[in-house]
Formats: sequence, structure tokens, C-alpha cells
Amino acid sequence: MYLLRGQKKPPVIAEKRTFSPPAGPSTPSRGRETDFSIDRDAPVKGPWLMAGLLLTATAGAFGLSLENDYLLGQIAAPVVGLLSLHGLVKGGFRKAIMLPITIAVVGFLAANPTFFDPIVQRVTGGPSAIGNYIACAGAVTLLLWIVGMPLKAIRKKVIMKRPVLRGTDRFTGTGIGFLEGAFVALVVMWSAALVEPQAKSIAANQNASVGQRHVANGVLTLLSEIDASPLQPIVRDANLLKEFPQLTKSLEAIRADGSVDPTKLDPKQVEGLIEMLESLGGEQGGQMAEQLRTIEKNQKAEAEAIQKLPRPSN
Repeated sequence: MYLLRGQKKPPVIAEKRTFSPPAGPSTPSRGRETDFSIDRDAPVKGPWLMAGLLLTATAGAFGLSLENDYLLGQIAAPVVGLLSLHGLVKGGFRKAIMLPITIAVVGFLAANPTFFDPIVQRVTGGPSAIGNYIACAGAVTLLLWIVGMPLKAIRKKVIMKRPVLRGTDRFTGTGIGFLEGAFVALVVMWSAALVEPQAKSIAANQNASVGQRHVANGVLTLLSEIDASPLQPIVRDANLLKEFPQLTKSLEAIRADGSVDPTKLDPKQVEGLIEMLESLGGEQGGQMAEQLRTIEKNQKAEAEAIQKLPRPSN
């Protein structure tokens, strides 16, 4: 056709084809991105929406309880809400590891309150109840910091860059924080049930101060609300605080007017109170410490006199 028309046939240009090498160990795969893949350059968004919903729900529950004069809700709403928010920020990964460690350490120190006493005596030159408490608190804080720092780094590098893991971590953290808040509120209810006899005595005693009677009436109001709620069996029949005899014995030292009877306190507790009053200083603190010293001496003299009494022969 081109020859009949007197035209030259256009040259044929060979198509250039490029061949991509097969994917190997050194060649990145072009697979589909998933929510579990890591994107180190993507900015991590804060859980602002979830945090706002939690704060709104907490404020709403507290305001509703305040409007209806419901003391149980006024206590439980901020405790549960704020600890849920703390769990959202910290995440379930850190919470799930830190919580049992904290419980184990605090439980060990509660069972062994004089664990750091040799170290305190070496530093201060003698036994010190306040020094022991400070050492225990410092040890717990240091241990949690040592464990928490690597957990924070792992969470940031492994979890927070993966959308599904990040969402799961925040959701489980909120759930754990909610359970923590519920347990703290339950401990407050158990404490109120434990001091109910003392609260009744103080509320009926006109010699007690206005503040003491106000607190006692608040405890009784809280207990009446608990008795009218489904929580009554858990608070009344399953009070774990009753399993601590030292705590119940200390409550027996509270008089009807709200003051404390030092003669019914454990000698170690009396020594701790004396040391605390002396460290506070001031004329009133010194006088109270001196009174406790006198009571302590009288207790020791009474105990020695009882030991010297002749025992009846069989």
C-alpha cells in the first residue's frame, strides 16, 4: 500500500520492555499494607476522642449524683472515671505487667513492715518508723520506675506504630483502669463498714467536734445507700479488711468523742506516733508526744508489775 502511493514505510521502533527482578531477601515486597504493619513515619494520634468521652461520662455521673445527693455516686464516679482515663493513657500492655508487680511488692512490704529497718538503723543510728515508711515508699517508686521505663519504650516501638495493636492496647488499658477504680471504690465501702460502730458513737456524741460528727454522718449515709443497693452482700458479707486483725484492733482505740485511746494501740504504733509528732515540731506536737511517752512508760511499768505477780500453784 505504501509503495503504490509512493510513500516510504515508516520504520518499526522496537518497544523497550523493562523486566523487574524477582522479589528476594534484599528486595522489598509490594504486598498489601495491613493494620498490623508498622509505619515508623506515621504520627501517633492521641486518644482524644475516647478521653473526651470518658471525662464527659465521669462529669455527668458525678453531677447527677451531686444533684440527687447520692454520696456513693459522688465517690465512685471520679475514682472509676479517672483511673479508666489513666488506663487509656498508659495502655493495657503496661498495666497488665505493672499491676501484679505493684500488688506483689506492696503486699510483701505490708507483711514485712520492718524489712528496711536494718538499713534505716545504719543510716539514722536507731529505729525509725517514719524512716522505714519513707524507705518502703522509695523502694516501691524506684522499682516501678525501673520496670516502667523499658515497658514504655517497648510499647512505643512495637505497639503504638501498629493501628490494631494500638487500639487493643488502649481498650484493654481502659478496662483495667475501670476495674482498678471499681476496686478502690469497694475498698472505701469496706472501710466505711469497718468503722460503722465508731461512726455511730461519734455521731451520737455531742462532745465530738462538728467536723468529726460530719464525717461520721457521711459514713452512716454511705452505708445506708450501700444497704439499699445490690452491693450490700459484697460490702457486708465479703469485707476483706476484716482479715487484717491489726487494723481492726487499731479501730478499737477510737473513743466515742472521736479521740484516740493510746493505751489500746500497739506499742509500735505508739512509737511511730511519737516520732511523727516530734518530727512535726511545735509546742502542741511536743506536748502530745510527751503525753504518749508517759502513757508508754505506764504501760511498760504495768506489764512488768503483772509479770512479777506470783503465779497460782496447781
